Amino acid sequence: MKQESKKRKRRQKTAIAVILLIGVVCFTGFTMTAKSASQSNQVQITAGKNEELIYARLMSVIGNDITCTLTESGEEKEYEIPVGTDVITRLGTVTTFSKLSEGNNVAILLEKGTDIVKSVWITE
Repeated sequence: MKQESKKRKRRQKTAIAVILLIGVVCFTGFTMTAKSASQSNQVQITAGKNEELIYARLMSVIGNDITCTLTESGEEKEYEIPVGTDVITRLGTVTTFSKLSEGNNVAILLEKGTDIVKSVWITE
């Protein structure tokens, strides 16, 4: 009777250990797959001829007017985003400037030498 009880407890402990091990392996595989998928979904941001790219943090968004602090210089700038300008999310979804909010880190594509906004990418 005691031997059967000991065997049963040993089997239960072994079964629990195996289940935990399988859970850890599955969780690790899932997180690695999710991390890999998010890295492959990142959007490439580049400027073409007669364009310049600036990085900034949005301080305020009122309608289609934004005030931001430039990442490189710390200078505060104001821009008006023309209606119909593409705003691209981190996942590459094209949306409108209504998705922009205070505190967003963005990349802004401008016509070179002007403050004319051509596109905006939400980077964080």
